[in-house]
Amino acid sequence: MISRTFHFRKMKILKFSKLDLSLRDETHPGLCHTSRVTTHVDAAGASLPAGFNARPASHAHPLKRARVKILSTARPNMPASCRTTKLRYSALLVIGLVGGSVPYLLSRGLDLAPDDVHHSTLVRLREETCESLAPLCEIDGSPLQKTLYKSHPTFYHFMLRRKEIEEAWSAHEYNVDKRKSKSVYSDRVHCKPSGHCDVATGGLYLCPPVVYGVLEVLRRLDVGKKFCVVGSGSLVLEAWALDATNLDVISFDLFNTEYQRRISETIRTMYDETRWLQVAGPFEENTVRARCGAIVFDTNIAGPLNRLHWAKLEETLTIENPYMWVQHNNWEDYAAYCSNVGCGFHHFGSTRVKDNECCPDSTVIPSNMHPAVLDAGNSWNEQYQFGRWQTFRLIEFKGAEFKTTADSARSMTLGTVVVNGKRLIRIDDYPFPSSMSIETQQTRLGRVLDILEAYAVPYLLGVSPIQMLLKGDVHQHVQFLNAHVKTGFVCMHGFDHRTDENTDLVDTEKWASGGEFSKYGTDQKLLQEKWSKGRDILMGINRYTTEHFIPPFNALTQSMVDVLTRNNVTFIHTCDVALRNRSVSAVPYENAGGNFGGWIEDYVVPSGVVFVVSEWKKTYDFVSDVDAYLRRNPKGSQVTLHWYYDTQRRNWARSYKKFAKYVRMRIA
Repeated sequence: MISRTFHFRKMKILKFSKLDLSLRDETHPGLCHTSRVTTHVDAAGASLPAGFNARPASHAHPLKRARVKILSTARPNMPASCRTTKLRYSALLVIGLVGGSVPYLLSRGLDLAPDDVHHSTLVRLREETCESLAPLCEIDGSPLQKTLYKSHPTFYHFMLRRKEIEEAWSAHEYNVDKRKSKSVYSDRVHCKPSGHCDVATGGLYLCPPVVYGVLEVLRRLDVGKKFCVVGSGSLVLEAWALDATNLDVISFDLFNTEYQRRISETIRTMYDETRWLQVAGPFEENTVRARCGAIVFDTNIAGPLNRLHWAKLEETLTIENPYMWVQHNNWEDYAAYCSNVGCGFHHFGSTRVKDNECCPDSTVIPSNMHPAVLDAGNSWNEQYQFGRWQTFRLIEFKGAEFKTTADSARSMTLGTVVVNGKRLIRIDDYPFPSSMSIETQQTRLGRVLDILEAYAVPYLLGVSPIQMLLKGDVHQHVQFLNAHVKTGFVCMHGFDHRTDENTDLVDTEKWASGGEFSKYGTDQKLLQEKWSKGRDILMGINRYTTEHFIPPFNALTQSMVDVLTRNNVTFIHTCDVALRNRSVSAVPYENAGGNFGGWIEDYVVPSGVVFVVSEWKKTYDFVSDVDAYLRRNPKGSQVTLHWYYDTQRRNWARSYKKFAKYVRMRIA
């Protein structure tokens, strides 16, 4: 019997010392799993698991861990490659189950190789890999077959009821009308005389490792995120998410078949129907926007219509950077679509179950399911691709005057944020804290936004939520923003944009102590309450993102920075007048303000949070002047504009159009 231990941590190599396996994955959940499993393998390699437990690890630490304890002996009749070390079989067995998608790991690959005379094993992490560990050893996933339904009895009853419906009604999805050369859903198509349906939905989702793999991702989503299924043929994943998580679920499909109607009724009877939204109709015409934390994209269509689906999905469902699985036909147009528009989907790799290791429970398989469909699920032949949407990227230019200063505690850059390869334009101050009427403000700002939208220029509009309460009707403000901000973004721009909560008049002397946030001191509880109230108001805006924050007057305090980072803000926008060490070519700033609450270099932020710095009188200026500067210096830093001041100048609309024509070009 072998008794060893191995740990792997990022980019470190450690050896075995007791068979107590610790896995850490800090990047892409769902494949390098973070659940805990305790299991024993006997001499026949058959008993698994003594207690399979898919509970996620604590969310308190950015590096999550999984633990596995195994007592291992050699398995009889193992392949020669497995007999090179008795430990190799055990390690692969665990890795396969932990991944949920046997036996693949995504985003971080493992190299396993014999080391010393005792056949211990070195484990080396490699960045950005996605590779199979098969077929080194045969991995028996059959114990999951019963564990899944035993742990989720309501879901099991749903699957039994679904089986009855599929047996009574054909699950034939498409009936090709060759005269019109298009596919239309059939309302009621019976199975063939052979007893098999042409297509029976959900062979893949009868596979326990698949549904467990999906659950691994869903359990890591933040509160308020949705699970979205685009192309909801089987309705299995919807029921699974409603059963195994607290997430709300949204399904997009035509929903015009009788079997779908009956399965839908079953879901609403068994689960809380308020948590499930069905959106019926062609997805290319979808107008419903959702904050999806994870998406299954399975409309099973390739070609021009599929590319329309990609575009609609990116437009309406990706504001929260969701994880996404993509079915193989949908995947065919990924390269064509993304190379054309520079989409923000980052591909991690493919994920599948090893051939014949799906091990579906025979009691939930419809008797009329076509063998080919069941086989596709048993082998996961469709090989869904897996990745994550990342709307915003930070780029820096070679030869720029400043380079990023970043370590584990501090980060700032004079680069720029890009969306789909184009510059993101920061625009401050709505509603503007002045006596100008809201009607006039909306007329002027609306024209600015319409110009940027017309030229497909990404922009980030800073909105102060408490100012929306103070000036006019909140719902009217939200309607205005939703009507104009279609492809741009909205972020929080402070709370009330005031240095004194009783007046819009600005006390510039308070800029040096934190501007708007100086009045809250170090009271982080109060700051959090203000943030939460502001976020709740802004959540009604379709294009609101919590990744960005613009401090009014570019002034902050460490207490406010702490609140921002706890609420998952990634980009904090500011100006170089708050830098201790400015460039020798920096334009002097003679006005009041001091260091605006603190030098940027001194703020303590977690790794991954960055101060995005615009440059005074270079990229932080009137639109016409910024346009002129960028044409001379195309590698300039983050652009910041102020619509309120720009629109008080002559020919401002012409200046915005000229600027938009220039910055609409992709730079990355």
